[in-house]
Amino acid sequence: MIGKWLTLTAGTDPIEMVSEVTDHQISENALHRFFKNLPDQAMQFAIQVAVTLLVVLIALRLIRMLVSVVKKSLDKTQMDAGMSGFLCSFLSAALKVLLLFGVLSSFGVNSASIVALLGSAGVAIGLALQGGLSNLIGGLIILILKPFVVGDYISEDSHSHEGTVQEIGLFYTQLYTYDQKVVVLPNGDLANTGVINMTKQPRRMLEMKVGVSYDADIDQTKQVLRKVMEELPESLKQEPFLVFVDSLQDSSVV
Repeated sequence: MIGKWLTLTAGTDPIEMVSEVTDHQISENALHRFFKNLPDQAMQFAIQVAVTLLVVLIALRLIRMLVSVVKKSLDKTQMDAGMSGFLCSFLSAALKVLLLFGVLSSFGVNSASIVALLGSAGVAIGLALQGGLSNLIGGLIILILKPFVVGDYISEDSHSHEGTVQEIGLFYTQLYTYDQKVVVLPNGDLANTGVINMTKQPRRMLEMKVGVSYDADIDQTKQVLRKVMEELPESLKQEPFLVFVDSLQDSSVV
């Protein structure tokens, strides 16, 4: 038994004095236990973090493998490439969100708190990224209505870009231009502007303007141009060829 002498002075309440001493001893004992157990607790936390990181890395690899298998399966069904890419991106995002739930739960975070936190974060992000949500909805509209698909040659009015559709993503669509440039267009703009699909129909009329000198024989020039068009292997012989004077420029006849 450990004893402790208390010196009482006039006006001192013995019960209050004993209570203060007891609280002080409890506080010292709690601190002692905390620092005594700190190395073990730190080691356990470090092991938990290391195991969690390993599980996350393995899970991310499995997610990539699963998405790859799903994409190959969708490609075999001859699904539109844009819709296939969208579904794979959505699947990857959903699995990563579930993985995040699992990681937070492993550290003792309540699932209800996670849902509330994600809900609040979603509202804040939605207000801050209204353009991004517009692009996402625009991507869904493009994938559902299919005004164009991967491989089509299109021209859009909002920025006057044109090229071959290379990829239709969640938020952006990529075009390859004739001079091998990559143009990235927001889906929100494409869904709310005029788009000319030049490969939607199997046949297409091509308009070409050729300038010739004022000294040239106009009739002979027409005959030469008509012959050139008839000899093109891609031209449709059953369709009429129109050759005419369109305008008179300063130095040439068009």
